[in-house]
Amino acid sequence: MRKLATYEIPYTNVGDTNGVPLDHASHLNALLAQDKRGAMVSYFLVKVIGVPAFVPIMLRLMPKVWKSQKAAANTLPYEIAVLNNFTAPIDRLDHINVPTLVVVGGEAASAMTAAQTRTANAVPQAVHRSLRGQTHQVSAAAMATELRGFFVG
Repeated sequence: MRKLATYEIPYTNVGDTNGVPLDHASHLNALLAQDKRGAMVSYFLVKVIGVPAFVPIMLRLMPKVWKSQKAAANTLPYEIAVLNNFTAPIDRLDHINVPTLVVVGGEAASAMTAAQTRTANAVPQAVHRSLRGQTHQVSAAAMATELRGFFVG
């Protein structure tokens, strides 16, 4: 690999208690054992991702969306494991030895913005960019422009 690009890596560290990450996987697995899939989705969104508490309430008002979120709730403990409990593996990131573009949407939540800054600071050859006006649902055109500039330019 000669270059690497990322967009909003979710190493948000949301849910720490005095700097110690909470054991999100155990909590989610306990809810799964009780078949509380809705509670799993709510916990994940608010306590892990850091969205405002009203978001799960709004999702419940969209039955199709809420049903699909609950159907996939059993995968949330795996997401926690794959993403290192949403904590940046700083000790491994400093081994990335290719030019790396770390991008965040300009409208991202502060935890997401801080996560991208931490990630960019940990990767030796990283370039950090913020895409003005973009959210987690980034526009393909905005991302393509940034990627083209990085990989081709």
